Amino acid sequence: MPQETKKKKERYMAMYSTNSIILLAFVICLLSHLHLTHGLVQDHFNVEGQVYCDTCRVQFITKATYYIKGAKVRLECKNKETNAIAFSAEAETDHSGKYQIEVQGEHEDCRVIPISSPDSECNEISKDPFLKKSDKIALTHQNGISSNTRTANPIGFLKKVILPQCSKIVRQIEFTATGLMP
Repeated sequence: MPQETKKKKERYMAMYSTNSIILLAFVICLLSHLHLTHGLVQDHFNVEGQVYCDTCRVQFITKATYYIKGAKVRLECKNKETNAIAFSAEAETDHSGKYQIEVQGEHEDCRVIPISSPDSECNEISKDPFLKKSDKIALTHQNGISSNTRTANPIGFLKKVILPQCSKIVRQIEFTATGLMP
Protein backbone atom coordinates (compact mmCIF):
# COMPACT_ATOMS: atom_id res chain seq x y z
CA MET A 1 0.00 0.00 0.00
CA PRO A 2 2.64 2.62 0.71
CA GLN A 3 4.05 2.14 -2.83
CA GLU A 4 0.61 2.54 -4.41
CA THR A 5 -0.12 5.64 -2.31
CA LYS A 6 3.22 7.13 -3.33
CA LYS A 7 2.41 6.63 -7.04
CA LYS A 8 -1.04 8.20 -6.61
CA LYS A 9 0.56 11.15 -4.88
CA GLU A 10 3.12 11.55 -7.71
CA ARG A 11 0.34 11.41 -10.36
CA TYR A 12 -1.71 13.93 -8.40
CA MET A 13 1.30 16.29 -8.08
CA ALA A 14 2.11 15.96 -11.81
CA MET A 15 -1.51 16.68 -12.74
CA TYR A 16 -1.67 19.56 -10.25
CA SER A 17 1.59 20.99 -11.60
CA THR A 18 0.41 20.74 -15.24
CA ASN A 19 -2.93 22.38 -14.42
CA SER A 20 -1.13 25.18 -12.54
CA ILE A 21 1.13 25.84 -15.51
CA ILE A 22 -1.82 25.91 -17.92
CA LEU A 23 -3.76 28.26 -15.62
CA LEU A 24 -0.74 30.53 -15.20
CA ALA A 25 -0.19 30.67 -18.97
CA PHE A 26 -3.88 31.49 -19.49
CA VAL A 27 -3.75 34.32 -16.93
CA ILE A 28 -0.59 35.77 -18.53
CA CYS A 29 -2.19 35.67 -21.99
CA LEU A 30 -5.36 37.27 -20.68
CA LEU A 31 -3.48 40.07 -18.93
CA SER A 32 -1.34 40.68 -22.04
CA HIS A 33 -4.47 40.94 -24.18
CA LEU A 34 -6.11 43.36 -21.76
CA HIS A 35 -2.98 45.54 -21.75
CA LEU A 36 -2.82 45.61 -25.56
CA THR A 37 -6.50 46.38 -25.85
CA HIS A 38 -6.19 49.16 -23.29
CA GLY A 39 -3.29 50.62 -25.28
CA LEU A 40 -5.35 50.65 -28.48
CA VAL A 41 -8.31 52.38 -26.86
CA GLN A 42 -6.13 55.09 -25.32
CA ASP A 43 -6.43 57.66 -28.11
CA HIS A 44 -5.86 60.90 -26.25
CA PHE A 45 -2.71 62.96 -25.94
CA ASN A 46 -1.58 65.82 -23.75
CA VAL A 47 0.58 68.44 -25.48
CA GLU A 48 2.55 70.68 -23.17
CA GLY A 49 5.10 73.44 -23.61
CA GLN A 50 6.26 76.87 -22.50
CA VAL A 51 6.14 80.38 -23.91
CA TYR A 52 8.98 82.80 -23.22
CA CYS A 53 10.02 86.38 -23.91
CA ASP A 54 13.09 86.50 -26.15
CA THR A 55 14.66 89.53 -24.49
CA CYS A 56 17.80 89.37 -26.67
CA ARG A 57 15.96 88.66 -29.94
CA VAL A 58 18.22 85.68 -30.68
CA GLN A 59 15.40 83.11 -31.12
CA PHE A 60 16.44 80.89 -28.20
CA ILE A 61 16.36 80.91 -24.39
CA THR A 62 19.13 82.88 -22.63
CA LYS A 63 19.91 83.94 -19.06
CA ALA A 64 17.77 87.05 -19.58
CA THR A 65 14.71 85.11 -20.76
CA TYR A 66 11.50 85.16 -18.75
CA TYR A 67 8.32 83.13 -19.21
CA ILE A 68 5.04 84.80 -20.12
CA LYS A 69 1.83 84.36 -18.15
CA GLY A 70 -1.37 84.63 -20.21
CA ALA A 71 0.21 84.02 -23.63
CA LYS A 72 -1.99 82.17 -26.12
CA VAL A 73 -0.95 79.33 -28.42
CA ARG A 74 -2.87 77.18 -30.88
CA LEU A 75 -2.35 73.53 -31.74
CA GLU A 76 -3.33 72.78 -35.34
CA CYS A 77 -3.30 69.30 -36.82
CA LYS A 78 -3.73 68.77 -40.55
CA ASN A 79 -4.96 65.81 -42.53
CA LYS A 80 -1.92 64.54 -44.46
CA GLU A 81 -3.89 63.79 -47.64
CA THR A 82 -6.15 66.85 -47.86
CA ASN A 83 -4.04 69.34 -45.90
CA ALA A 84 -7.28 70.48 -44.22
CA ILE A 85 -7.24 71.25 -40.51
CA ALA A 86 -8.45 68.12 -38.71
CA PHE A 87 -8.02 69.41 -35.15
CA SER A 88 -7.49 72.82 -33.58
CA ALA A 89 -7.38 73.97 -29.95
CA GLU A 90 -6.04 76.99 -28.10
CA ALA A 91 -4.49 77.27 -24.67
CA GLU A 92 -3.32 80.01 -22.35
CA THR A 93 -0.13 79.85 -20.30
CA ASP A 94 -0.09 79.77 -16.51
CA HIS A 95 2.12 81.83 -14.16
CA SER A 96 5.22 79.85 -15.24
CA GLY A 97 4.54 80.24 -18.96
CA LYS A 98 3.38 76.61 -19.29
CA TYR A 99 0.39 75.44 -21.31
CA GLN A 100 -1.39 72.12 -21.80
CA ILE A 101 -3.70 71.03 -24.59
CA GLU A 102 -5.68 67.79 -24.52
CA VAL A 103 -6.15 66.13 -27.90
CA GLN A 104 -8.47 63.30 -28.89
CA GLY A 105 -7.31 60.88 -31.57
CA GLU A 106 -4.05 60.45 -33.42
CA HIS A 107 -2.69 63.19 -35.66
CA GLU A 108 0.72 63.02 -37.36
CA ASP A 109 1.03 66.56 -38.74
CA CYS A 110 0.55 69.03 -35.89
CA ARG A 111 2.05 72.41 -35.07
CA VAL A 112 1.99 74.63 -31.99
CA ILE A 113 1.65 78.25 -33.14
CA PRO A 114 2.10 81.42 -31.07
CA ILE A 115 -1.07 83.57 -31.10
CA SER A 116 -0.65 86.45 -28.66
CA SER A 117 1.24 87.73 -25.65
CA PRO A 118 -0.30 90.01 -23.01
CA ASP A 119 3.12 91.61 -22.44
CA SER A 120 3.01 94.81 -24.52
CA GLU A 121 6.83 95.01 -24.46
CA CYS A 122 7.21 91.40 -25.60
CA ASN A 123 4.49 90.45 -28.08
CA GLU A 124 6.18 90.42 -31.49
CA ILE A 125 6.22 87.26 -33.60
CA SER A 126 9.31 87.07 -35.79
CA LYS A 127 8.82 87.88 -39.48
CA ASP A 128 12.08 86.18 -40.47
CA PRO A 129 11.19 84.01 -43.51
CA PHE A 130 13.80 81.39 -42.59
CA LEU A 131 12.63 80.99 -39.01
CA LYS A 132 10.22 78.30 -37.91
CA LYS A 133 7.32 80.15 -36.34
CA SER A 134 5.79 76.99 -34.95
CA ASP A 135 6.88 73.70 -33.45
CA LYS A 136 5.95 70.50 -35.27
CA ILE A 137 4.76 67.61 -33.15
CA ALA A 138 3.43 64.11 -33.96
CA LEU A 139 0.54 62.76 -31.92
CA THR A 140 0.64 59.06 -32.66
CA HIS A 141 1.50 55.82 -30.88
CA GLN A 142 3.29 54.62 -34.02
CA ASN A 143 6.53 56.48 -33.24
CA GLY A 144 7.88 54.43 -30.34
CA ILE A 145 6.87 56.87 -27.58
CA SER A 146 4.81 55.05 -24.97
CA SER A 147 3.68 58.11 -23.02
CA ASN A 148 0.58 60.07 -24.05
CA THR A 149 2.33 63.34 -23.13
CA ARG A 150 4.17 65.21 -25.87
CA THR A 151 6.38 68.19 -25.05
CA ALA A 152 6.73 70.89 -27.68
CA ASN A 153 9.82 73.07 -27.94
CA PRO A 154 9.52 76.45 -26.19
CA ILE A 155 7.90 79.22 -28.24
CA GLY A 156 9.24 82.76 -27.97
CA PHE A 157 7.82 86.23 -28.49
CA LEU A 158 10.34 88.97 -29.29
CA LYS A 159 11.00 91.86 -26.92
CA LYS A 160 10.56 95.23 -28.67
CA VAL A 161 13.79 96.65 -27.22
CA ILE A 162 16.78 94.39 -26.64
CA LEU A 163 17.98 94.42 -23.03
CA PRO A 164 21.37 96.11 -22.41
CA GLN A 165 22.90 92.94 -20.91
CA CYS A 166 22.18 90.92 -24.07
CA SER A 167 25.42 91.80 -25.85
CA LYS A 168 27.39 90.39 -22.90
CA ILE A 169 25.16 87.29 -22.75
CA VAL A 170 25.53 86.46 -26.44
CA ARG A 171 29.29 87.11 -26.31
CA GLN A 172 29.55 84.59 -23.47
CA ILE A 173 27.96 81.93 -25.66
CA GLU A 174 29.96 83.13 -28.70
CA PHE A 175 26.94 84.09 -30.76
CA THR A 176 26.12 87.28 -32.65
CA ALA A 177 23.06 88.53 -34.49
CA THR A 178 24.57 87.16 -37.72
CA GLY A 179 25.65 83.82 -36.33
CA LEU A 180 28.55 82.18 -34.53
CA MET A 181 31.65 84.21 -33.70
CA PRO A 182 34.87 83.18 -35.48
